[in-house]
Amino acid sequence: MNMEKKTILVVDDDKDLRSEIKDFLEDYKVVGASNGKEALGILRKPNCIDLVILDVIMPGLNGIEVLRKMNYRTALRCGSSFVSLYLNVNTLNNMIESYRHIVSQLRFY
Repeated sequence: MNMEKKTILVVDDDKDLRSEIKDFLEDYKVVGASNGKEALGILRKPNCIDLVILDVIMPGLNGIEVLRKMNYRTALRCGSSFVSLYLNVNTLNNMIESYRHIVSQLRFY
């Protein structure tokens, strides 16, 4: 079994919030994107993203538009990706503990 850290893409226009999420998820490899266009660029690269935490309200491409433009075959190339949207910090705080559990259950085959 592959013991590499799972990779989480955090997409939020708030740099401080991205940093807080990264600190909270210290057991994982966290990649940040400051906007939807940057996130789509990361998802198109040959990498394996296990979880995408995506802000809904961002300038430019918002979270819903990013989802519409995502190429799921590319994003899901590692076979275990999960995408979730959040609207604000309160929603995010409630979801992060669930994500820790979800990501800990992801396996590479």
